[in-house]
Amino acid sequence: MESPRAYAGHAHLTMALHSTAARAQSANVRPRRCVATTAASSVTEQVRDAIDSAQRSGNGREAAGFAARAAALESLDVHVFDRLRFFEGLSGLSPELRLLQRRGAGLRRRLEETNERFVRALRRRIREGRAAPAWLRRVLAECSPSSPSRLGYDSVDLLVMRLLGGRAPSAAVAAPHPEMVPYQPTPVRAVLAMIDAASLGAGDVLYDLGSGLGHVVILAALLSAANARGVEVEPSYDAYARQCVRRLNVPRASFVRGDAREADFDDGTLFFMYTPFRGELLRQVLERLRDVATKRPLRLCTYGPCTHEVALARWLRLRGRRRPSDDEVALFDGPVALARGA
Repeated sequence: MESPRAYAGHAHLTMALHSTAARAQSANVRPRRCVATTAASSVTEQVRDAIDSAQRSGNGREAAGFAARAAALESLDVHVFDRLRFFEGLSGLSPELRLLQRRGAGLRRRLEETNERFVRALRRRIREGRAAPAWLRRVLAECSPSSPSRLGYDSVDLLVMRLLGGRAPSAAVAAPHPEMVPYQPTPVRAVLAMIDAASLGAGDVLYDLGSGLGHVVILAALLSAANARGVEVEPSYDAYARQCVRRLNVPRASFVRGDAREADFDDGTLFFMYTPFRGELLRQVLERLRDVATKRPLRLCTYGPCTHEVALARWLRLRGRRRPSDDEVALFDGPVALARGA
């Protein structure tokens, strides 16, 4: 499915064609040739400008330039190739547009090759145990947009997906519980916010409940001194996550395939949920965590819509200030005294 921006570009071009046709009609000339000529000239200029811009922005160093190259590749897809495909369906491509199409394809290939070289080198360094958490954190910062507006997906998520590699399952294979939320990877910046908010360290054991493809677990193990474990019921997701751990050689990351209501995570000190469940299923998982909290304190980090429902649990206390928000990482404490008195 094409992006909304692609459709917006198509709509703009169609309006330009209609406007040109109307002007030609009012001048009592045959509109079709005038429309095609004017539109081709406009598209040629726009495509050339888009390629020039992508070439300028994609010239950075391999790490620092990753975000710019990712943006340049997206711009080429939307403003060059989508636009050319649309225009080709209307009136065909002129020789000049064909030349620009080849130029854009060559630029896209060079940008992708540069990114792939960077990803391979980074993967090799991680596999060899030479990627200290502080160093890797700096690399991820360099690969992020300069001024992200909120916790969401951006170029650093693309980097992590490329880094994990392999063929990820496109959808769950087993029939999910009706109160399970369809899987989406946790944005990398939300993982970083969780690590910082919880001060994740050497004495911690993190459990990601509903760990999916393993992004949170692997990143937490790479970016902190904690042990990180995932609990995932879907066999294909669990198998992919284990494969990623082997590929990257991350000894402090591991996975448990099973139901979060039944899994043994009594050694956990920090739990994370990116809205994997809702309704009664979520309440049952929270009750399971409450049992752990009666034995010792624990922390629970949430992200997404489940935060509001988690905030209703009387045995949990939202750390900090304000009302919970589903577009920020929330940190809850489950102290023993509060849990026993709830």
